[in-house]
Amino acid sequence: MTIGRVSVLRATILALVFAITAFQVYVVLFGACEPYVFRGTDPVFALVLIVLLVPEFSNVSRSAQVLGLLFIAASLATVGYLIYDQETLYMRVQFVDPPSRSQF
Repeated sequence: MTIGRVSVLRATILALVFAITAFQVYVVLFGACEPYVFRGTDPVFALVLIVLLVPEFSNVSRSAQVLGLLFIAASLATVGYLIYDQETLYMRVQFVDPPSRSQF
């Protein structure tokens, strides 16, 4: 039994919607996380959903799909960096240190 491309896309969208809902319920029950992380998560969820929900995403060329997936990866990498290096970002703003090479 093979799984079609459309059903995989639907399953991915459904999993993402459940992840958004679970994150929002977590925030309601346990409080918001750090501001850098919290501000970045909803736009990442939105950007990924926009790329996946655009009807043309499944009907475009392979290179356009790869470009969309690269945008998703860039969004995730941005928020991942904020989560990974939040202590340095907080201290840099507090003491106005020059940015490191990775922060550019």
